[in-house]
Amino acid sequence: MNDHALPRLMTLAKAAAALGLPGKSALATEVRRGRLTPIVIAGKRYVTEDALREFVARCHHEQRDLASTCDADGGDRSHGSSSIQETRSAQAAARQTVEELKQRSRDTLPASTRRRRHPVGQATS
Repeated sequence: MNDHALPRLMTLAKAAAALGLPGKSALATEVRRGRLTPIVIAGKRYVTEDALREFVARCHHEQRDLASTCDADGGDRSHGSSSIQETRSAQAAARQTVEELKQRSRDTLPASTRRRRHPVGQATS
């Protein structure tokens, strides 16, 4: 592109359609997150084709990083049976708590010292 040519501007809706997205909301979210920089003219947001290309390339790069299952620093992580044991002990603790909650609560008020009244209509001897 020569220095005098103006960049082609697209609304977020047109840019979303160009990317095959169903609506502009995904791009509007990325604008709010600061990952896609729009040009605002008369209160409307536009993106250039170059900005859109850079955004897509950055997203593709981030996805590749997320897809990796390798630990970059080779640090120790729990694997296999130790993580299963932790899960089982957590489940056992949760079961014990549930069983304790099922038990009847102890009385917290002292026993009443008042005389009981007889129900109305019954004679007392």
